[in-house]
Amino acid sequence: MRFSWAVGGRWLRACAWGLCLATMGVFGCEGRTVTPVPVPPPEVTVAEPLQREIILSREFSGRVEAKESVEIRARVTGYITEVNFVEGDIVEEGTVLFTIDARPFQEALNSANAEIDRWKAAIAKNESDLARQTQLLKSGAGLQEDFDQAKALVLESKAGLSGAQADVEKAQLNLDFTKVTAPVKGRVGRALVTKGNLITADQTLGTPLTTLVSVTPMYVYFDVDEFTILEVRKQSRIKNPDVPNVPVREQNWPVFIGLANETGFPHEGFIDFVDNQVDTSTGTVRLRGKFVNTDEYLRAGLFVRVRVPLSDGPQAKLLVPNTAIGTDLNLKYVMVVNAENRVEKRPVELGVLTDDGLQVVESGLSESDWVVINGLQRVRDGGEVNATKGKITPPKLVPESE
Repeated sequence: MRFSWAVGGRWLRACAWGLCLATMGVFGCEGRTVTPVPVPPPEVTVAEPLQREIILSREFSGRVEAKESVEIRARVTGYITEVNFVEGDIVEEGTVLFTIDARPFQEALNSANAEIDRWKAAIAKNESDLARQTQLLKSGAGLQEDFDQAKALVLESKAGLSGAQADVEKAQLNLDFTKVTAPVKGRVGRALVTKGNLITADQTLGTPLTTLVSVTPMYVYFDVDEFTILEVRKQSRIKNPDVPNVPVREQNWPVFIGLANETGFPHEGFIDFVDNQVDTSTGTVRLRGKFVNTDEYLRAGLFVRVRVPLSDGPQAKLLVPNTAIGTDLNLKYVMVVNAENRVEKRPVELGVLTDDGLQVVESGLSESDWVVINGLQRVRDGGEVNATKGKITPPKLVPESE
């Protein structure tokens, strides 16, 4: 193949130009330095903690139970002849709820009364015989054996009268039990047994006739952690220094509840019972709140939110937004900006969360500190920031459009 000088020339010129450019790049940049572009400090918003008088409290879940809950059962066996209540109504104590066929029990009472009359007649006859035997024995015409026998018959007839009177009382009780009454005032449930059915006395394993629950007062049972119960006892000792072991029901320690469709905790009661031991499996103690329920806003079985105040009155506390709180394993902290616009990591001890969404800080922060409330993820301990001063606004007070 013959070599083409035209093509070869172009190739040689390209190589020459490339070598020239490479040489210029190596020697031409010698002695130059590249200045990095400075990165501006991150923009953050800082604010001083809010200072507020608040009542420290803890929140739990609970269930409503009636003070008195009764399963109505028959105390005698028989057929139901009447159902005397409207299902779901409030009934007074002593109201007749069911009527059982009373005729067999009335006959038993009549028979028991007849036995009383028989024994009374026997007593009269035997006492008369005893009087005659006494006179004969005194005159020497009677026998001691006849006297003893007459005396024994008097005693026997009196014992028989006592037994007959007991039978009358029992028969009267059974007759009274044919009217099944409400043992307490409360709201009656539906009739589980209707007219014409045979019911058995005290059939504990069977179906009750109906149920009855009292309406006021009502109880709310809830479980609290060890810290809460210890704090309540601590505050109780502070409140009553001279009597350290005042029963909880005498302290009128307040407790507040809210229903599922309510905001806040609008209903107030007081704690009247604390269980006698801590449940070791859960580390909790069972408490009971007592609430007046005259308007019947509470029903047995309802779920409620419970708030227990931990102090007898308001206390001055510092508050920050929950978004200003950082977590490092088990450590809670906030970022504070000092006078040189440098960030300091400040470990804090937290308290309760307020109704408007702010976090109580128990220790680790002062009212003059400037806390990072926006941009926490952009800062690091010891780093410089460009801080803009702002103001803490409770999250639940910010309009939804924001």
